[in-house]
Amino acid sequence: MSVIVSGLIIYNNHLQKNTHKMLDEAQEMIRKYLNQIEESFEKQERINNAQSNFNESVTTNFIRHEDALKIIVNYIRDAK
Repeated sequence: MSVIVSGLIIYNNHLQKNTHKMLDEAQEMIRKYLNQIEESFEKQERINNAQSNFNESVTTNFIRHEDALKIIVNYIRDAK
């Protein structure tokens, strides 16, 4: 009887060690996955910021060109 109990205790300990090992591996995989997601969000944020800066630059240049054309048109109209 005690041999069976000893065997079950040893097997239980083995299962616990394997379970802890599997949990540790799962936590590491989750940690890596979350890091990848965070890096992806950071990259997307940098892309969005660059696009936003570009859009603001284009808008600013368009407004400047529009203002310059108004000045030229007014100058030509006033010259006549």
